[in-house]
Amino acid sequence: MRSRVVRDDNGFVWLGTVNGLERYDGNSFKDYRNNPDDPSSLSSNTIMSLLVDRKQRLWVGTFETGLSLFDAGRDRFLSAPAIVMLDFVADSKRGLCADRGQQEEYEASDESES
Repeated sequence: MRSRVVRDDNGFVWLGTVNGLERYDGNSFKDYRNNPDDPSSLSSNTIMSLLVDRKQRLWVGTFETGLSLFDAGRDRFLSAPAIVMLDFVADSKRGLCADRGQQEEYEASDESES
């Protein structure tokens, strides 16, 4: 299910806003924002969709720049090529992005790149 609020199995609540992504651990918030000088930052601050897949990976659909996958082990994001996000779904292996009627598929690796 597509949402701007999701909870993962670690108990974190993720909130997508028009000004970035917030992670709530039950006590405090951690902010994630786009930094144009950091390619491992969130791809955009305008969050359209959040999804936690079956492998507990957080997918972030943004308005301007497409899809980001959160790398929890490194506390960073991996981003797909820029596409305008209207909606997306994800399963255990892939994120499927819809761009104004055209579909783009982004396959995520189980191993993070260095």
